[in-house]
Amino acid sequence: CQSSTVVGQCGHFDGHGVLRLSREGNNPYNSTLEVNLMCFPIRLERQMSNSTINERIKAEISSAPVVLFMKGTPQFPMCGFSSRTVQALKAVGANMHTVNVLEEPEIRANLPRYSDWPTFPQLFINGELVGGCDITMELFESGDLAAMVAEAQKAA
Repeated sequence: CQSSTVVGQCGHFDGHGVLRLSREGNNPYNSTLEVNLMCFPIRLERQMSNSTINERIKAEISSAPVVLFMKGTPQFPMCGFSSRTVQALKAVGANMHTVNVLEEPEIRANLPRYSDWPTFPQLFINGELVGGCDITMELFESGDLAAMVAEAQKAA
């Protein structure tokens, strides 16, 4: 039993810290295992539904005019593409909200489906996907990124 949904199907939690897991059927090796959960630092998590994750992603995107989903943080980017994107945004004076997808595995797994963009980083301005590192760098080099960021921050 590896998740709370499976535990509900093959075992019983008595509410006092003891989990009883049993195997049924004609197997001669049937057994019951009792585990006192109070003795172990176990963290049980419930996975979020897709709609809940999409709501969370939407909330992050709408939380600021400039939002960057990246690997790492602006101070400690964990990939070169995220680092280059942050540098370009800083160079144009962007006040950005960032989400470290390495610390948010559900966002990392679901954002590519939500945005229809397969890679990270992902830059959103005014709730709209701009793109990844390559597009951000093209916009930076042409001067368009500065104008987009200035307009977004002025409207906020």
